[in-house]
Amino acid sequence: MEYLTLVLSILATLIAIFYYYLIRNRDYFKKHGVVHVPPQLIVGNIGGVFSKKSSMVEILQQIYDFHPDAKYVGFYEFTRPAIVVRDIELIKSFCVKNFESFQDHRPLSDEELDPLLGKSLFSIQGEKWKAQRAMLSPTFTPGKIKNMFTLMSRHAVHFSEYLSKLPEERRVVELKDVASKFTNDVIASCVFGMDVDSLNDPENLMYVNSRKALNFASFQSAVTILMYKSMPRLSKWLGLRLMSKELTKFFEDVVTSNVKTRDDKGIQRSDMLQSLMETRNKKQYGTGLNMQEIAIHAFTFLFGGFDTVSNQLCFVIHYLAVNPDVQKRLQEEIDEVLERKQGQMTYDDINGMEYIDAIINETMRLKPIAYFLDRVCVKDFELPPALPGEKPFTLQAGSTVWIPVYAIQRDPKYFDNPDTFDPDRFVNDGKRIMTSGAFIPFGLGPRMCIGNRFALTEIKILIFHLFARCDLKPCPETDEKLEIAKGSIAIAPENGFWVKVEPRSNPHQAIHTGVVNGTEYAKDE
Repeated sequence: MEYLTLVLSILATLIAIFYYYLIRNRDYFKKHGVVHVPPQLIVGNIGGVFSKKSSMVEILQQIYDFHPDAKYVGFYEFTRPAIVVRDIELIKSFCVKNFESFQDHRPLSDEELDPLLGKSLFSIQGEKWKAQRAMLSPTFTPGKIKNMFTLMSRHAVHFSEYLSKLPEERRVVELKDVASKFTNDVIASCVFGMDVDSLNDPENLMYVNSRKALNFASFQSAVTILMYKSMPRLSKWLGLRLMSKELTKFFEDVVTSNVKTRDDKGIQRSDMLQSLMETRNKKQYGTGLNMQEIAIHAFTFLFGGFDTVSNQLCFVIHYLAVNPDVQKRLQEEIDEVLERKQGQMTYDDINGMEYIDAIINETMRLKPIAYFLDRVCVKDFELPPALPGEKPFTLQAGSTVWIPVYAIQRDPKYFDNPDTFDPDRFVNDGKRIMTSGAFIPFGLGPRMCIGNRFALTEIKILIFHLFARCDLKPCPETDEKLEIAKGSIAIAPENGFWVKVEPRSNPHQAIHTGVVNGTEYAKDE
């Protein structure tokens, strides 16, 4: 009897501790007088993802709309309090003026369980992040991207030629499938120094393993990422990981093998792997990169550019397909460049195209792949009152700030007719928009995306070659509204990106003869 009493007492104590853990922060914002969305038990305000009734994009939009006059709104990631910032000046303060107090992201995963992600530039913090960022920044200079222009162009021409020559019965395509093959091949070439053709060989290991490693749209990945961001200690204790040991080993082996081959044979290429190899002896950054760190950063470029760029490409192509007037105007700009440069356009020519820039920027405004940014407060920081007449609120060290990029970029306060696809807003008012603080698809301040120039160049080159050769049109499977998938933390449509591809009836002579960028591409390749 005494033994049973002891067991029941221990069980009751454990239940009480667990219950306290669940509710200890439940009235955190109420105590501090901060406007907030009332949470549910355990899941806080993100339960819609787990019940698959909402996407994370929708949840953040609802939080953003909860109180239109507030500078920020409190919400709960599971049991953890966080704030969604609505005020542009406050966002600039976090990301630029007071960056030292908000310089960290929350890690995506554990360093030991998932080294390729846990030690990536997205996850590392503090002085280690500063050192690694300084070391990697020279990899993304305009000169380095310019050197990779030919590598990107080769894959873009192959991709667009492939689509333009599809037989009639195969011209309705799901864009994500083919776009991910393009981004995979570009990254394989420009980052890992590998030559793969995923369109004709979709079972190549680089493509197969990249898809496995970067399938963050899955429900399991969504749960794992949210768990690590909200409850890292519990997630580590449970052994949650985003990548298997086998996948980790594959990417480490690819890098190790390529580096060894280059060292042994004295091979040099104008790509990112070469830039990473050159940091091994740069003592101004400390000890330079070791082999594991080279593999980690090579994978970081894959992580940042495989799924994200392919998704952004699909959104651009979709908007062009459902807006034929915009597509026609783009093709006129493309043909003008081909005519003026006699088919031999350069990196500078493509980056000087105003309308293609406007189309891509408008797409990133409506459908930013990085639809929110997160920052960790590393030391106590006093916020102004969320509403007039209220008291200031002190963010404690370790608190999390969410910046809702998607919601801000669709706010009528900053953009007229915000739900309308209108590239001309960037043609007529582009400079003001770009510096307003309300357009931040790549982030803001010192921690903005290091690979933004690489990603934009990759997108521009593919769009240029694709629409030089093809017309893209809606088909019965096309979802013009692109409803975001429920239960997803990614900004991906429920039913995919479906379009119909047709070869242009009047392509420019340079395309017709197969001579572009000074290189002949056989018309029957």
